[in-house]
Amino acid sequence: MRYTAEHKDKSYGKIVLSASRLMRARGIADVSIAKVMTDAGLTQGAFYAHFESKNDLATTAIGTALNESRNNAAEQVRKARAEGRSAVRAIIDFYLSEKHLESPWRGCGLSAVSQEVSREPSPIRDAMHARLQDLVATFSPDMAGETQAERNAAVELLYSTMVGIITLARLSNTPAERLAYVERSKQLLLRMMGLT
Repeated sequence: MRYTAEHKDKSYGKIVLSASRLMRARGIADVSIAKVMTDAGLTQGAFYAHFESKNDLATTAIGTALNESRNNAAEQVRKARAEGRSAVRAIIDFYLSEKHLESPWRGCGLSAVSQEVSREPSPIRDAMHARLQDLVATFSPDMAGETQAERNAAVELLYSTMVGIITLARLSNTPAERLAYVERSKQLLLRMMGLT
């Protein structure tokens, strides 16, 4: 039975969405093709109509996760600019939120899988690095710095700090401990950046 292009596109989207969520929640290694396809509501055989391997899927899914995170943060920045608020503060408030902390499957792929990706084959690392560069390009205009290189470095430093905060907070045993860690760290970061 031949499927329409629209059906194939919908199936592809379901697979990528499921893989992106599952890999952020459980890590790449713990997510099998069977788990992704079950979550997507499709048969395992349908996988190979879209991807050559799990690594091929992971490359796409991680890229999708980072694009989603960048787009969500960009929307917060757009709103902040329209309201005359600090775009950098909007990024920090968005990233260092309870929602992001407690929902890794919906959050940024950097805090969810960057350590694991650093040990993955280069296509997956390359995809994540490319998305990171997109993120830097998106937010560098809002950063302080005399040169583009300084503004780029400021975005990298900001995201490195926020990823570290979320990653370390997730080591705590209770939601209250995790949130307290994020709130303390966020207030210090805001003070250090002169945003309080």
